[in-house]
Amino acid sequence: MKNIIEKSYLLILILMLGICACKKNNFHGQNGQNGQNGQNGHNCTLTVDGNGISSTKAVNLSNFTGIANYTSINIECKRGNTQEVVLFGDENIIPFVKLEVINGLLSFKLQDDICLNNFNLRAEVTVPTFDHLEIRGSGNFNTSTAFVTNQLLLDIQGSGNMDLFSTSTNDCTAIIAGSGNINITAQNTLNLTINGSGNVYYRGNPTITQAINGSGNLFNAN
Repeated sequence: MKNIIEKSYLLILILMLGICACKKNNFHGQNGQNGQNGQNGHNCTLTVDGNGISSTKAVNLSNFTGIANYTSINIECKRGNTQEVVLFGDENIIPFVKLEVINGLLSFKLQDDICLNNFNLRAEVTVPTFDHLEIRGSGNFNTSTAFVTNQLLLDIQGSGNMDLFSTSTNDCTAIIAGSGNINITAQNTLNLTINGSGNVYYRGNPTITQAINGSGNLFNAN
């Protein structure tokens, strides 16, 4: 009887240790409405829940022609003569967004070592044109107005998608090393490299050069 009791206590202790370990390693995933870790997946020193109070913040930045999204923020691009970046979301979450322009590339990042839970956050970017879009997280890009560009580089290293059928470019280079998909209209050339599981859907009649080493593929969406 004594052995049975001791084994029961031991089993309970093991289960409790397992639960504690799971909680310790339960970092939040990159899905903008539920949660996101601090930048680059660092351990959280602070966890913040969205307060549900909607707020808007316009940000003044130097000129840029490219955008790199390292977050779960969904970004809508609009064509306009005046450059503008506006953040929409919970008022206590917006201050954790870090925007920086380096060599003409605007990066969206979150403050290091912060975990965000149950929040709403999105961005609208108005620019005359763009030539470079990158995704390093789960946030999506989409264009709500028509853009016409000469050359365009699209690079996905995360799980976010690029819905850019309304963007027409002469020459497009598309690189996917993640699981996100790309929709694009290319007129002259489409140079494609897929090392991940994401797909490229194209419109137009471009000359295609492709190197597909992952499970993703190229699809004609005309």
